Amino acid sequence: MVYFPAKPPLPPTISASVKRLSHGEGIRSLLKNVQFHLILFIFGFGAGVYQGFSQVLDINLDTLGVSQTTAGWMGFYSIIGGCLLGCFMSWISDMFTRKLKLFLLLMVIPGTAALVWFLMLINEYIPTDMPSLYITVILPGCFIYGSQPLFYELACEAAYPTGEDVATFLLTTAQNLVAFLILAVMVVPGSSVSWINWVLMVSAALGLVLLLLVREDYNRLKVDDMEVQIPKPDGDAS
Repeated sequence: MVYFPAKPPLPPTISASVKRLSHGEGIRSLLKNVQFHLILFIFGFGAGVYQGFSQVLDINLDTLGVSQTTAGWMGFYSIIGGCLLGCFMSWISDMFTRKLKLFLLLMVIPGTAALVWFLMLINEYIPTDMPSLYITVILPGCFIYGSQPLFYELACEAAYPTGEDVATFLLTTAQNLVAFLILAVMVVPGSSVSWINWVLMVSAALGLVLLLLVREDYNRLKVDDMEVQIPKPDGDAS
């Protein structure tokens, strides 16, 4: 809480000791990086739409007679669940390296299925009940929030040797920009919120398709996996 060293005494990894590109060079490099563009779009569009959706959840559920307090608790549980799932999946991904795309698919697929279920409930295509609403609101939030650390990690791998600060800044900016546009539309007098349910469904389905096209480039991990030859001390014949 008091002492913040500039860096640890020794680099935690080999790649951490390699100098990154400057901010300008890094951005120019990412402009030509197709894989990073895919990750940026999937994350920015999906997470941004959900961020805007979560801000008007109480208005959205009001048509079904759900109170603002109940909607607030649904959002709270989804955030807590996403934090716990994100920590767990980050731990798992550290144990099984080079599997980020697989882990993301394991989270995006059930999250998309839960959104389809929610869309059918909110439009009353199927009978609606409170337990189903809780499940279909909380589960997508858990998977979307929980997948964010893996998206950041995948983006940093694809962007290397561009600095992690540049890559994560662009992802966060894209997410906030999409959320801003979503909320900007909603402040127009007479606008409804029902359309965001369909946009959210499209963002999840499109993100799933595009994620299949992402090529995993573990540029940073390749550096960390390099064998480093340590010279023997002078006079040591062993």
